[in-house]
Amino acid sequence: MYLAPFERRQDRAPAHIFPWHICHGDGYLSAVEEGLPAVAHLPLQFVWGLNDFAFTERELKRFQAIFSDHRTLLLPGAGHFVQEDGPAEICAAIRAFAG
Repeated sequence: MYLAPFERRQDRAPAHIFPWHICHGDGYLSAVEEGLPAVAHLPLQFVWGLNDFAFTERELKRFQAIFSDHRTLLLPGAGHFVQEDGPAEICAAIRAFAG
């Protein structure tokens, strides 16, 4: 987690809690997945870092299949924190999408 905004140890609690929620969130994540058909018709802008260690091309293809009305911005040099690796490209894509 980012240290700069959370200088005091007690302010970094979310960084310790969040991984637990991911590992124990099966019920919540199942409910989200079950709800995807209700929103799958909506237009979507994907922003995808090609060097992401957590979300690979496999996940991208799965999401693209679910959301047929999509645009995809691939960021070859970006990892998991795409907002840090391609801020200008992301802003331009959002502006074009919102157009």
